[in-house]
Amino acid sequence: MFRELLAGAFVARQGFTPRYTPNIGGQTPDWHFMRGGAGEFIAEVRNFQSPAPIRAAQKRALDGDGVRTWCDWMPNNTDRLWQSMLTKAAKYKKIANATASPYVVIVHGAFTTFLMPDEVEACILGPDGLFAGYPEMSGVYNLYEKGDCRHDPNAGYRFDFYANPNATRPTPWLTNGVLPYRFPARPG
Repeated sequence: MFRELLAGAFVARQGFTPRYTPNIGGQTPDWHFMRGGAGEFIAEVRNFQSPAPIRAAQKRALDGDGVRTWCDWMPNNTDRLWQSMLTKAAKYKKIANATASPYVVIVHGAFTTFLMPDEVEACILGPDGLFAGYPEMSGVYNLYEKGDCRHDPNAGYRFDFYANPNATRPTPWLTNGVLPYRFPARPG
């Protein structure tokens, strides 16, 4: 739920009014966003984790006594991520078409997953990518954490947007950006 809230806060900072888990046609996507003059879109967040055996090994290492480090090889995430994103791409295709709304998937790779941008790109771009087969999916945000919050005032949650060049409903108003770890103080 934390990552869903981060996504809502990021898009709200772009001037969109968020609605969390709205009931649309009997389904409840994570978000519905609306902004006067720029339209609206629905969004679904996909939290992507490492395979269960690796998560268990990481937990044992980090919960144990002593050094609390985990060291091993991570498998390439592309095949698992493709399947995971395919589920999201197909899940709200019907709503996107029925409401004529753009549909965006926001994928977050947990820190322990080591999800790389090229793995996300391999899933969505090219002739075999999800963008080619799912024009209802207007784009994908890759959400990840970057920077040291103790020393870098620009550190935060990065949102890199990939627009679907085949989208039936493009979203030219969605852009890359950062939700800072340290939210600015409220004025006055």
